[in-house]
Amino acid sequence: GGLVMRSIYQRPSGMSEHAHRSFLLAVEAAIEAARSSPCAKDQRGAAVYHVNYGHLVALPNAPPAPFVCDRSEACQAACGKLAVHAEMAALLKYLASATGFAAQGMDVVHVRTVGGEPVTSGPPSCITCSRDMLAAEVARVWLWHDEGWRSYDAVDFHARSLTHEKHRLSL
Repeated sequence: GGLVMRSIYQRPSGMSEHAHRSFLLAVEAAIEAARSSPCAKDQRGAAVYHVNYGHLVALPNAPPAPFVCDRSEACQAACGKLAVHAEMAALLKYLASATGFAAQGMDVVHVRTVGGEPVTSGPPSCITCSRDMLAAEVARVWLWHDEGWRSYDAVDFHARSLTHEKHRLSL
C-alpha cells in the first residue's frame, strides 16, 4: 500500500501532552499566518514559540513594510530578493518582544499552504533561514512531512540546508 499522510494535528512521537498543547497553538498560528501571506508566488507562515514561557509570534512571508506584493510577474520573479521569509519575520518580532530565558531555546514551526490548505514540506533547504535561526539560538525547527511532523535541532537543520541538492555545499 501507499504511504498515508498523517494529520497535521497529530501529536509528534514522544511529545508530552503539555508540549503538544503549545505546539498545536503554534501550528494553528503558522497556518493562519501562511493563509494571510500577500505573496502570489508562495504562501508560508512560521510560528516561533517557547513551550516553557508561553510566548508565541507568527507571521507570513511578505515584503517588509511599506513595500507590498502587487502579485505581478515581476514581483514573483524578484520574490526571493523582496520578501522576508516567514521564519525571519516571526523570529525578529519574537526576539524584539521576548524577555529573559524566553529569548533562547525556542521552537519554530514552518507551514506552507496552497489554496489556503497546509501542504507537506520538503527537506531543510533554506540556508538564509537555517543560518539565522542557528545564530538566534533556536532549539528546534518543525517541518510537516508525509510521515508527520519532524523536528530538527538547529545545527542539523543548518547542515541539511547547506548540503541540500540545490546548494551541494560540503561541510
